[in-house]
Amino acid sequence: YENYEDPKDGLCMRLMNEVYDKEPTHRSKDDSLFTIPYSEGYDHWRETMSRGEPIIRTLDSLTSEERRFMRQGKAVSMIALPINAGNTWYGFIGFDSVKKDHWWNEEDVRLLRTASAILGVYKERKNIEREMLRKQKLESLALLAGGIAHDFNNFLSGILLSASIAKRYLEPQSQVYSIISDAEQAAKRASNLSYQLVTFTKGGESLMSVVSIARLLKDTVNFALT
Repeated sequence: YENYEDPKDGLCMRLMNEVYDKEPTHRSKDDSLFTIPYSEGYDHWRETMSRGEPIIRTLDSLTSEERRFMRQGKAVSMIALPINAGNTWYGFIGFDSVKKDHWWNEEDVRLLRTASAILGVYKERKNIEREMLRKQKLESLALLAGGIAHDFNNFLSGILLSASIAKRYLEPQSQVYSIISDAEQAAKRASNLSYQLVTFTKGGESLMSVVSIARLLKDTVNFALT
């Protein structure tokens, strides 16, 4: 069983795999038994297994909810051992007996703890592999973003150079001069944003500064209306 958080029911257990000695013909068709909130009578399971301790039950020690749980396979005794992936309680592995009211002794518990520990190591390894893959994807995305930002900055440099040259042939009081100046300022802001993106993708820290909100809004509106 795997633990998962449900937005409505909180922490729940979810059946992931089942293995039988012989394929049973009496398994319950009640799907609710394969996804169960711990809050529905299994709080003591959560408290016990989160401490790393097993749950051991026989017919004479079952609660009503546990009887319903075990009745799905006509089990007469069961043991559940927590699976820990690193420092995280991942879920549990359960073993049951349908032939006799078996009492799980210390040797049984020791052997089954070994099985749950192996599963925990496997799950932890999978988590590490998944995290490494996620980091690799982020690094690839950062490399792509950095390359795009670098090329974009090169285009902006050409625009800024052209704007600077064009202004030399215009009167500062002319309308065209004012339009080119606005475009030049917008290109500078875009270039600064591109530089910040490149800095971020390289792992550097962005420099923060105090700006005037009123001036920023005015510049943005003026540029949008031109």
